[in-house]
Amino acid sequence: MNRLLYTLIFSSFCLFASSQQNHYFLDYARWVYQTEKSYEPGQINLYSGLEENVILGDTILNSVEYKKLFKRFKHINTVMPPFPNQGSTTISYESKGPMFIRYDDLENSVYFKESADSSEVVIYDFNIGLGDTIALRSEYFSDNTVKRMDTISILGINQTFFILDTLYTPVRNGIISGLGSLNGLTYFQPRFEALSGGILMTDLVCFEYNNSTFKSLWAEQNQTLCPSLTEFISSSKDVAIEPITIVPNPNNGTFHIQIPETHIGSLCTIFNSNGQKVNSIILQEKNTTFYLNTKGLHYYIVGNHHGKMISGKVLILE
Repeated sequence: MNRLLYTLIFSSFCLFASSQQNHYFLDYARWVYQTEKSYEPGQINLYSGLEENVILGDTILNSVEYKKLFKRFKHINTVMPPFPNQGSTTISYESKGPMFIRYDDLENSVYFKESADSSEVVIYDFNIGLGDTIALRSEYFSDNTVKRMDTISILGINQTFFILDTLYTPVRNGIISGLGSLNGLTYFQPRFEALSGGILMTDLVCFEYNNSTFKSLWAEQNQTLCPSLTEFISSSKDVAIEPITIVPNPNNGTFHIQIPETHIGSLCTIFNSNGQKVNSIILQEKNTTFYLNTKGLHYYIVGNHHGKMISGKVLILE
């Protein structure tokens, strides 16, 4: 009898837990998108870029609770004048935020505010069905109705994949329940056969949460790497000044990260010299011990609830 009761309680708890994890609009969720402008023969100016979206912290606006959304951009502009003139490429960086986003459990929808003073708009309604029109709009792409619905696994949890066209294999235009759009988190710039140059088109590269990574089907097929946090840092002026100390440094794989109080609750990610993530942890105390078994030069990035980022190096000896 006791065993049966325990089984029922445990099963109910599992069902409750799984029902709560129906979306990823949560702290430390990270989306990275790649955008490029369409090209036509004779076009001189080319553009491509990366965009990172990270949720960090909470706030109350007009008695409504929102998550803070921070965006960082890497812009790549190339000029290709007619031969024999030399072309050039410039790279620039941009940061925006906080913006404000919230998931409504009752409505199964996501709302967005560009700023604290702007109006709230719905950007996702995950209750849509076959033939329904999505909430996001595009300047050039009007065929934004659901043509097919599939089931897709996101970090081990099944979600609904709302497919908006069947032109591409794998699918590049669509929305995933609980996760968002393949073509921009808070806007809609789909992939399609452009009729002219200069039209922006966006693809999801990867989504990260709780030390796990989901890569879009397109990114998987093309073996596109998920851009690291360092990809969006141009120089020391983009990094918070608040001190973070690594002791000892160099070390033999055991070291301590000492942080100011403002960084408690921050996510610390460590990468090897190839840009591969080797460890990630939320810093709950002012002094946190790390253990790494990979020697060589490593990089760390810490981001706090205010959207401030700080980075540095740690050397692991044999």
